[in-house]
Order: sequence, then C-alpha cells, then structure tokens
Amino acid sequence: MSKRLATWLMAFAGLIIITVSSFYAFGLSLLESLISDQLRKQGILVHSLSVTDISLNTLLLRNLSMGNDKELQIDKIYVTWRLRDLLAGTVGSIEISGLQAALNLGSERSPVGVLQPMISPSGENTGQFRLPAISLLDSIIHLHSAWGNFAITLTGNLDRGRWESQAAYLRAEISGAPGQIKSTLTATLDKNGNLQGKIAVSEGKLNLPKMEVFGLSGEAAFILTAMRPQHIKAEFVLSDIHLPGSKLAKQVFKQARLSLQMDETNAQLTGKLLTSDDTHVAHLDVTVRHYLVAPDINLALNTSGTANLDSDWLASFGSPPGTVIDRIKLTGAFHGSPDAWTGKLDLHADADRLVAGPLVAHRASAVLPLQIHFDHGTWRMGLQESGQLTLGRIDPLNAVSLKGPLNLSIQKMDIELVNHLQGLAFNHYLVATATNFTLLVKQEEAQAIEAQIHPGKMILSGKYDTGKKYQGKGIINGMDLTLSQSNLQLDNIAATLHLGTPEKGNIADFTIGQLHHQVSAPHFAPLSISGSIKSKSVHGQSRIYSMNAVGGVPGTRYLRIMGEQVLDSGDGMLKIVIAPLDFAVDGLQPKTLFPNLSQLKNVSGMVSASAKFRWSKKGISSSGMLELDNVSFIHQAGKISGLNATLNLTDLLSPSSPPQQTLTIRRIDLGIPIESLVISYQIEDSPPRIVLEKANLFLLGGIVSLGPTLIDPTSARNDVVIFVNNIDLDAFFDQVKVEGLTVNGRLDGSVPITLEGDHIIIRNSHLEAKVPGMLQFQSEKASQLLAGSGKEMKLLLQALQDFHYTELSLKLDKSAAHDLVATLSLLGNNPNVKEGRMFRLNINLESNIGKILEAIGQGYRLSNKVLRDLFRLH
Repeated sequence: MSKRLATWLMAFAGLIIITVSSFYAFGLSLLESLISDQLRKQGILVHSLSVTDISLNTLLLRNLSMGNDKELQIDKIYVTWRLRDLLAGTVGSIEISGLQAALNLGSERSPVGVLQPMISPSGENTGQFRLPAISLLDSIIHLHSAWGNFAITLTGNLDRGRWESQAAYLRAEISGAPGQIKSTLTATLDKNGNLQGKIAVSEGKLNLPKMEVFGLSGEAAFILTAMRPQHIKAEFVLSDIHLPGSKLAKQVFKQARLSLQMDETNAQLTGKLLTSDDTHVAHLDVTVRHYLVAPDINLALNTSGTANLDSDWLASFGSPPGTVIDRIKLTGAFHGSPDAWTGKLDLHADADRLVAGPLVAHRASAVLPLQIHFDHGTWRMGLQESGQLTLGRIDPLNAVSLKGPLNLSIQKMDIELVNHLQGLAFNHYLVATATNFTLLVKQEEAQAIEAQIHPGKMILSGKYDTGKKYQGKGIINGMDLTLSQSNLQLDNIAATLHLGTPEKGNIADFTIGQLHHQVSAPHFAPLSISGSIKSKSVHGQSRIYSMNAVGGVPGTRYLRIMGEQVLDSGDGMLKIVIAPLDFAVDGLQPKTLFPNLSQLKNVSGMVSASAKFRWSKKGISSSGMLELDNVSFIHQAGKISGLNATLNLTDLLSPSSPPQQTLTIRRIDLGIPIESLVISYQIEDSPPRIVLEKANLFLLGGIVSLGPTLIDPTSARNDVVIFVNNIDLDAFFDQVKVEGLTVNGRLDGSVPITLEGDHIIIRNSHLEAKVPGMLQFQSEKASQLLAGSGKEMKLLLQALQDFHYTELSLKLDKSAAHDLVATLSLLGNNPNVKEGRMFRLNINLESNIGKILEAIGQGYRLSNKVLRDLFRLH
C-alpha cells in the first residue's frame, strides 16, 4: 500500500472526527456538504453522497458516486470508532459494501481515474501509519483493455494484528472472455514497514487466441521492505494445453511450468513446456542482475521438434500462416537502465516449413548473431557478424521449384523501430549474397527446364509509419542466369523492386547486360535488354501486372517485349516484336543481328516480325507475323531480288497459318534466270508442313508452275511435279549450252522431281514441242570426233545442219547414284539430204543441266533448313 493512500485514509479518519461534533450542531445535510467539499479539495469529483446515520461511535454513508465518469460507486460505507481511536487520530473499522470501480487500461488518461489523487506518490514520509480495520463486501472492479474486458470480484479484510502489525486477507475471482482465475492474498505489514505474504491461485482457465489452458494453479511468496522486493519466489503450472484451429489441434501439451525468484538486486525466470509423455518442448532461462538500477540480462531459450510450433497458432503471434518452427535457440545478454540498454542475442532456428506469401520453403535454418540497442522507446537491431539462412527445398510455385539447397549470407542488417506519439515507425536496410543455385521449371510433356543462377548482391530497404503504407525497395546487382538446355546465358542482371505502393504503379525496373546464344553458330548476336514492370487495378478489384522492355545490340534497339498478367484470374499475355529492320548493302546486314545468316551477302530491304502468346485456365494460344518488303540478297546458291512476303501464323507452338499466304520474288538467279515468282501457300500443323496451293514463274519466255504440292520439312523425301508451258526452245538450249545447236519452237510438258536428302531424282519426265519447227546443229567439235566414223554418221551430221522436225521431245533422267541423262528425240528431214528422207534420231546431250539441278538442290536444302530452324524441327 502506498504512503499517499495511507495518508489519505488517515485524513479521512480525521475528517470523521471533525464531523462528530459538527453533526449535533448543524445536522446531516451540512455534514454531507462538508464531506463533499473536503473530497473536492483532494481533486475528486463527487456526484452523490448521503449520510443516513451518525452517532457518537458510528457513521453510515450511502450512495457514494465519484469521478468524471462515475468510475467509482459505493453502496455503503460503515465506520465505527472508540474514543481512544479518535484521540489517536484514527477510527476503529471501515466496512465497504457494494463497491463498483471501472478502470480503462486503454485510455490515454490515467486508468485509475478518480483514485489517482489517493494513490499517487507524494514524496518520502518516514512516519509510521496505523490503518483501521477494513472489510470489503460485494466489491467488483471492471477492467477494459486491448486484451478484453475483465471483472475482478474482491472480498476480504485488512485487520490490526499483534505487536502493532497489520494483516490482510483477500479473495479475488477474475473472469472475462480470456479466462477465469480464483486466487487468495494473505499478507502482513509490521510496524517497520516490512510486508510479507503469499498469493495462491487455486484454479484457473485461459482461453487465448489459438490456445486453451484448462488448468492454472500456483503460488507466489514475497517479502517487501519499503515496497522494495527482498525475496520473491513464485511457481505456476499451466496444464492441459490445447491449440484449437491449427494443424496441431490434436496435440495436447501436458503442462508448462514457470518459476520466478527475486531478491533486492537479482531475478531469475525459468520455464518448461512438456508434452503428454513428459518430453521437453521448450526451455526458457532468464537472469536479470541489478534490475532496479542498471539491468544486466542473460537470456536462453531452446525449443525441440517434438511438437512443431505450427501454422495458424504462430500466425496469431505475427508469424506467417503455414509456418512450422521445429527448433529455436536464443542466447543473449543485455545491460543498461530500464529506459536505455544494449545487448547481444544469438538466434539459431530450424523450420520444417517456412511460408512467405506464396513461397513455401522446407528444411529452413537461420543463424543470426544480433546486436540490439534500446533507448527511450527506440529499438535498433544489427548484426555482430554475417548471418546465415539456408533453404533446403522450395515447393513448386507455378511449376517452379528449387534444386538443392539455397544458402544466403546476410552481410548487413540495420533495423530501427521507433515508438512515437502517432504510433510506430519501422525502418530497415539489409544486404545479402547467396551461393549459386538451380531452379527447375516443370513442363507437361517435356523435361523440366533447369536455370542455373549466380545471385549476385541483394539489398532490401524500406520504412513504415503508423497510418501510412509501407514503402520499400529491393535491389539485385550482378546476377547471372544460365539456361543450358536452351544454350542461353544472361549476364549482369540488375533489378530494382519498388515494394509497397510505388508511384505511378511502377514496381520493378530491370536490365540484362547481355543475352548470349551459346552455340557455334548462334541464332542471334549478344544483346542487352532493359525494361520495367508496373501494377494497376481494374474496377478496384483485379490487379494487373504489365511488363515493357526493349533490347538489341549496340546502336540498334530492334527488340520490344510487352506482357500482362492478371493476378486474380491467371490470364496473361506476352508479345515480342522485332521492329522494322532496314538492311542496306553499305549499312546494316542480317549477320550483325543473326550470325547464322552470315551466308547472306549484300542484303537490302526491310524485315519485321512479331509473336504473341496468351494464356488462361483454358490453355495457351499464340500467333505471329513475318513481313519482308523488297528484300534482295546473294547466297552461294544464287541471287534473290525483290522478295516480298507476309506470313501470318495462327499458332506458334504448333506452327500453322490461314490459307493463301503469298510470297513473290521479282528475280531468282540459280544459273537460269527466273522471274516473277508468285507462290500461294498454307502451313499446316502437327507436324508443320507447307501446302503449296500454287506457284508460277516466268522462265525462258514461258511459264513454269507447280500444282497443289505438300512439302514436309520433317520428311526425308518430298515429291514435286514441275509443269512447263510454252518455253522457248532456242532460249532453253542456249541456257543448257549444247555447242552449235539452235532450234525454234516452244516446249511443253512436266518434270517429276523427287527431293530425297541431298539428292535430286528425275523419272518419267517428258517435254515436247507442240508444232513442227527447225533445228540446226553445226559443231566443228562433233565433226572432228565423228570423222572417219563411216558414211551413215557423216550423213546424220549433214541432216542436222538444217533439220525440219515434225516431232521433238526431251527426256530427263537422273538417279540418286548417277548423273543426269538428257535425251533429245527428233523426227524429221533435211530437204537437201537423201531427197528429204525422214530420220528418227535419239541424241544424248552433253550440257550443264546437271549443274542447274545442283543449284536448285542447294536452294531446296537452304529453304528446308530455314523451315526447320523456324519450326525447331530435327
């Protein structure tokens, strides 16, 4: 009991003495006014008070109501005394019935309200106090707090003991939503101000969030001198502990034992948590030296994995839902004053499961040597040396998982927590590095993709103030990524993550120093990429993340990447665009961007392309476009001029297109000049094949065309029939370069060609002239070779010098193992030979038709390779 309260009770007794003589002279009403006035002088507001009875040795007060909000109300105060009590300045006894007190622990004002003037300390007072006997009947104290509302029922006595000592005996029953407790207090205050006693809890029950305690008992014995602890010993037992609503709902802890010992300078608290088989789960040991002056604290906490601390129960104390902490070991020491202290705390923790948002890690462990400083409401936390965090395995996150452990080194950690008038302010700054690790990206019908990552350096900083939103930033520098299955290497990746609510919805900025295709003939030159990721909400509900990036080689930013992801529905989109590339003979060439096109020389014209992917719960769809505008180039197989094409793909994963895709070429030179090529085609999927709907070109004054033809890049063999219409025979033989041969007329027919691997096979071809014509063959070389061969051969050479044919046909044959054989068949005569006798001739021609076919074969193989690369076929 405080000295101020004792002084106030004595003043109240003196007030009663004054009123005894005043009563007979002035009556009850004046007595009521006198008492109310004296209480107001003590700073206590009195709402009601009635004096119903007074005599020479008794006083009865009723309906006392005090305080700004009537927080103290008493039905009856009955005071008795004897003459010697009055002469000693006190009364004999005070009996209080029907006391109702309300204390608000969450109010900014003093929680004791009206009682504050009575119990506040008033400085040192070395005098001895002689309190009257006090009895409490039917007294209830109502507590309002952030933990709930409580009602404390008090009954008991404060009696005068022997040898000028005083004894107290109180029974208290606490009840409320968090539980019920029954306890008793017995204490003795001697004439020297020494207070000793015992508090005993006979039974109790606690109903806390995510925890129920069905048994609570224990006692505390204490000795106080001048209200300073001399000796305190307490033992409490919590038994039959349940964790409802968590994955440990079936787990019942047998008991938790708490023990406290204190003397005038030091204190020690120990605790044990046991399971039903008496196995220790947690052990706490805290020692505090000089706790009233400059506390020096040593802390040790150890937990075992016998009954994992799990999930929602930990969430009620601030841990992420789903977390399972298997073992925790805390050791540390602190020293300083209660308002300012510093210390070291070593944390060793193992978690069977660690949850951070959608990320679930298993077999996680942490070692953090912490340095902690507290100064008048401000907490600061750092590291004594580097800390370590290990993640053994990560559950698949959208088919992404961790292969092998991840070891993280926390090199710097500065955390500040400030308690100010407006609330809390939180600031943090962390620097960490990680060892190399591998991520696995699962695919439905293919081998998982492995991504080897060199993490580089990571920095996380941020701040939070009460009433404001968290603002933070994460920085990654020097990260490298290798996709070995795709032969891709990403070097020097840097990213800045804007956490919380960033301005303009920008949540990330990133750069990729260089993206390499690590093969002997890379598809693209090393390029750099930079971009950003933004977030926005639609109709205040769905949140959409969008990405915008550009990339290219130094001096040419030709690549643009755009994407969106709707968080709620899972719908998303990715678009890749190659901006129009303007190639020129003395400027940009394809090999600068795409080294595998180095065989193309003197390229001019414009090329652009795009690809688009969409995904949802129903699956993935894709489309694309390739456009060539007046493209010309030289290849070892020939020269292409004026190439124009627009290809629209309705599916990129299994390439397909609508019908009537068109391709035109102004001129092709593969040994024979080909002009005005027009192709109409379609790409069919599964596997991708080219359906040539039609193909026409001008050749040697006539038209060469293809009928509907199917080309399968995956097949080892493709059959093509070439139709020839109205080809100029003289131009044809001029191209095949048969020495001394001139002929007039037009040639029609068909040439079946089989393209098999690297070979061209021709069988059953037939070309013939539709109308008679004239052929002249005058060859000095042939005359020399046939000289002396006989009269018939000489006659033949004469006939061919001016041969009028009525039938002319050309047959081409070529097998995979033999060269081309060109046979010219003629029926006709020479009017000057043998009086115009008719001759039927079959002549095997020596020409360069085979070289022309080889050029055609090179062109086929080139186009087939391009198709295979485009469709990623093998």
